[in-house]
Amino acid sequence: MSKKIIALVLSLVIVASIPIEVFAIIPKDSSMQFNDDNIVLQAQVNNEENKDEYSDIVELYIKPYSDSAELYFKQSIMSLRIEEYNLLLGKWVELEYSNQGKYFSLDNLQPNTYHIIKVYFGDKFNGLYTFYTKPSNIRKVQNEVSKSNVILEWSNPNNLVTEIYRREIEVEELEEADTDAKEADEESEETEPEKVIVKTGKWELLRRKRGSKYKDATVNPDTYYQYRIRYICRNNNGEEYSDYKQFEDIYVPFEINNILEANGYIIVRQNDPLNKTIPYPYYKENDNRTIGSSGCGVCSSLMVIRNLTNYAPTLEAYTNELLKIGAREPYGSNMFKIASYMKNKYHLNYTVTKDEQKLKAAIKSGKMAVAHVGQNRLFAVTGGHFVAVVGVVKGKGGEDMAIVLDPYFSVSKYNDKRRKEAGIRYSNNGIVTCPFSALKEDGRGEMFTIFSK
Repeated sequence: MSKKIIALVLSLVIVASIPIEVFAIIPKDSSMQFNDDNIVLQAQVNNEENKDEYSDIVELYIKPYSDSAELYFKQSIMSLRIEEYNLLLGKWVELEYSNQGKYFSLDNLQPNTYHIIKVYFGDKFNGLYTFYTKPSNIRKVQNEVSKSNVILEWSNPNNLVTEIYRREIEVEELEEADTDAKEADEESEETEPEKVIVKTGKWELLRRKRGSKYKDATVNPDTYYQYRIRYICRNNNGEEYSDYKQFEDIYVPFEINNILEANGYIIVRQNDPLNKTIPYPYYKENDNRTIGSSGCGVCSSLMVIRNLTNYAPTLEAYTNELLKIGAREPYGSNMFKIASYMKNKYHLNYTVTKDEQKLKAAIKSGKMAVAHVGQNRLFAVTGGHFVAVVGVVKGKGGEDMAIVLDPYFSVSKYNDKRRKEAGIRYSNNGIVTCPFSALKEDGRGEMFTIFSK
């Protein structure tokens, strides 16, 4: 069943769960007006039978953004209560708001969602309204990201005063079902996993300024952020109001280095911004795949070369070499062709085994290996994956732990309960350690290619 069908079914189930009284109180004589400039929805309610329970009609305009909404009343409001129907809880929940004059702001709404709210003046019901919060509604004009700063640029032709806000978000990677068994031996493509936001922090005001560019030098590596700007506008009456625009989610990577060194090991990351755009196609036409999407076998074998020998090919040159010998397969890289090439070009002998004890003995003797993993998603997120096994370290209980260099390393990937339960650990510099049994459990096909000088 496709993801779109699943999403449609879930949407129908959620809508069906809304109690009938929610729809029953939508005013029969409500009027809806749309303003193309302001994306305004207006609804009014009048009920002569229960007039004491209803307030006098107050004209209300709602202007939704991606994760907030501005409410504007045509007259001053002394006491206001706003409730939203929460589909997951199945009940009305009171919303917090901030206000300035006749303008009221609802923050931290879910983007890309239809909202149903009830508005009360004191204890009297004024109306029920529905509006839609859009997805992130502006794209980055410029977004320079390093492990220490983010540079944003936006359109501000009228040089309005602008407030820049930021908040951290937690993201989880969706794991897909295993691939077809007949492809298990050949598939080695680490596709970009789909990510979902599971938690959002509070918006933090970074700066209030005029202009259209801002450099945030206070970011943390391996962290997802959302940024938005608030234009400070005034209407014809001189009253101040807000106009929010939100950027697409931004990921600050763990490292920005083409090839880096940690704990004496040379690491090559396929998801590094300087590496992931290197072309790695199989088909001569209409194939835009890169090292970032498909280069785990390239990077893992290059890490063996760089750590086991004195040869130092660059990733781009090495990638082109493997393309020339036909090591690229439709689903990833052919490690048998790569191993043969490494023997001829870099004078590395190799053997292939499924035995984790033979792997452990080889690594303890100073050899290194490329492991084909992903069977149980301990080292891969989607599809098959290659990692380099380069050493042994003692665990807390004295057991032998493999030192693994993952070309698709990220803290969010390994900060996972299931991986921790398997004994997989990581350090802040990106070195992964694990029991040799975890490599066996996650292995695919002829899983260990062991190299020696």
